[in-house]
Amino acid sequence: MKKKILSSLVVFFALFSFCHPQQNGIPVEFYAVTSSSGDEEMIKLTQDLLFSYIAEMDRYRLIDKRDTPYSAERVSSDFNGYVFWASIEEAGGWVFTLYLRSAALNITKTAGKTYDNYYRILLESRNLVISLFDSLQAEEQGTSPPLTLSVDTEPGRNIRYSSVPITTLEILSGNWKGEEGIEKIVILRGGRGFVIFNNGVSMNISVTIRDGVMTAAQQGRSNAGFYPDIPRTTALVAAETAPPISWRMQLSRDNSVLFGEKTTIEPVYQDDTVVSTRSVKVPVVWQRQ
Repeated sequence: MKKKILSSLVVFFALFSFCHPQQNGIPVEFYAVTSSSGDEEMIKLTQDLLFSYIAEMDRYRLIDKRDTPYSAERVSSDFNGYVFWASIEEAGGWVFTLYLRSAALNITKTAGKTYDNYYRILLESRNLVISLFDSLQAEEQGTSPPLTLSVDTEPGRNIRYSSVPITTLEILSGNWKGEEGIEKIVILRGGRGFVIFNNGVSMNISVTIRDGVMTAAQQGRSNAGFYPDIPRTTALVAAETAPPISWRMQLSRDNSVLFGEKTTIEPVYQDDTVVSTRSVKVPVVWQRQ
């Protein structure tokens, strides 16, 4: 019954956007919603609803890439509009995160919330979408409101953060978590640290600050265990030549969240078979433990 009601919502907003075709405005590339959930029907429903919310807003012109997962390499170097994508993960609730990037200024904003019920994502996500777009436009105009970012594991709680420049390594020292396949990240005061993966493998990292942004970089040789999403036989071969993994992260105003992009490798499929790997940049969020 709930799915029928929510499907009706999608149809309503789709008809609304059809009746209000977008001819002008800021171009927005809309990429696929990714999720660890196996309910493909609900993920598609969520994706279509998000698409319709943006279509409502007259100042944007949607470019439909719903069949394509986001990666930085897929965005043309001469594209000067916005790039939108989202993720939904099961972690003590439904962790729903939206991403919006200004390709022209290389600014990425994130909005989200953790829900105890999946259907609340569909019912409450419209305001998150509007807030996210307003936030990015305000920053481009030099009047940025607080960045909205969901990192709390308490279901239904929504916290607003503003990113601030990172000035010292000491402020980052401690334990962090939140990335799939990683048990925890430890940052030490001296500019060193290590990453412990769920499979028991550990990676040494160097940590530096430049222009208020943290960069963490793999030290030492690559290990197949650094790529838990790649089949082991492929990961063993890739580890011999793969470039070091690195992270480029910003800090929330309350110092509890690091968010940004991870440079790593991902599998390349031919039909259902992994045939090689390629370098990618993927969005990540770390929470202080």
